[in-house]
Amino acid sequence: MAVKTIDGQKVVRTNCDRATPFLRALNGHLCMIVGHELSYKRVPKALDIGCGSGRNSEHLKGLGFEVKSVDRHADYAGATKFDFGKNHMQMFDGANKSNPDDYHIILLQYVLMFLAIDQRMALADEALRHCAMPGVVVIELQEVKNGKMNKEQIDKFIKWFIAQADVRGFKVLKKAKGKVAVVTDWSES
Repeated sequence: MAVKTIDGQKVVRTNCDRATPFLRALNGHLCMIVGHELSYKRVPKALDIGCGSGRNSEHLKGLGFEVKSVDRHADYAGATKFDFGKNHMQMFDGANKSNPDDYHIILLQYVLMFLAIDQRMALADEALRHCAMPGVVVIELQEVKNGKMNKEQIDKFIKWFIAQADVRGFKVLKKAKGKVAVVTDWSES
């Protein structure tokens, strides 16, 4: 990880151009989603919130997803500059469960820990609401020095998120320290 200055603000960026190992570990499931959607002549959609350098967006494009990439500091050429902490609702384009604008994969990787707790919870809840069937919501967190999230808070947030996902019928696909991927039930798609 490296600190970079964008728009006069310091941001954390990775020096790696490959998708995160946690996301790459989901490739088999993601390819099944792509195949499922293409069998119905639909293009699977992805939303990469806090896309940073675009490495995960590029990975998803390579798998066959149509990707919408957003970041507060749009240093990735394919990204839309967006302050998701203030206007997270607009990011979902007013989508709802019957709307074809729902996303088959929503990435919240290394972004939530920079938000206030109410913003973090609201954004994660919106991701669950706007995940298509079949679909995946991926969260990756790490400690940050500014004190917004420590190990205890990360564990507590992951537990809260899994409980919220369970209430909405999601199942845990993969879990690791500070990371979780939940999936919708395929039988309803």
